[in-house]
Amino acid sequence: MLTVQRELISLQNQIDSLKGQQKYLEQTAQLAKVTIYLSSDEMALPYAPSATFRPDVIFKLAVRSLVGALRGVATLAIWIIVFGVIWVPVLVIIIFIKRLRKM
Repeated sequence: MLTVQRELISLQNQIDSLKGQQKYLEQTAQLAKVTIYLSSDEMALPYAPSATFRPDVIFKLAVRSLVGALRGVATLAIWIIVFGVIWVPVLVIIIFIKRLRKM
């Protein structure tokens, strides 16, 4: 009786294992998609873009690009202000000298 019980448990374990493998293979097969187009004329083939259209990703990239551009503008403004200490007085002196020469 114990031998039969062990065999039943062993068979049940094998069945469960095979069912798990079957389920895994079914799920894997559902994910796999292969499309093949055969034609002697390239223009007769349907257009299939290589990448799908993902507006959410495009939006995120656009926002990141905008933030990067604004950072660049802010960096440029800071550099202009810092070096303005040097070139603003020089510019004022040049304008003053030009006005004196016109008179």
